[in-house]
Amino acid sequence: MEKPLKLPRKHGLAVLVPILLISAQCFAFELPLSDQTIREGLFHRQHHDASTKSALEPYIHHLAPPKTGPDISEIRLLTPYAQVIDVSNSPISGYSAQQAAADYHARTDTILVRVRIEFSATYGFPRGRQ
Repeated sequence: MEKPLKLPRKHGLAVLVPILLISAQCFAFELPLSDQTIREGLFHRQHHDASTKSALEPYIHHLAPPKTGPDISEIRLLTPYAQVIDVSNSPISGYSAQQAAADYHARTDTILVRVRIEFSATYGFPRGRQ
């Protein structure tokens, strides 16, 4: 009889958190995004202050560092709307509402999950032979 695969608690949490976030965020979806919604996401660019950060905050979750192993420090779950805010927050000169709408319509409605894994004292960068 085979033993079931057991993930360390940190890894199991890294899988569970995005699933929970997806289920909670699904009720807020508007697909496809309207041009008005795209403009609203783009206007966060004008602020570049706490309002931009607070708009993305529900999509970013920080995890405490583990005692051993890799440090999964951050998980970002970017819905199509959060992607509009994220792109508009980058330093692109002359980025307009029309360009934001064109960029949105050029890609499919996807949910991006970004996981930030950092090296730790017990999970370091592999060294080459000396």
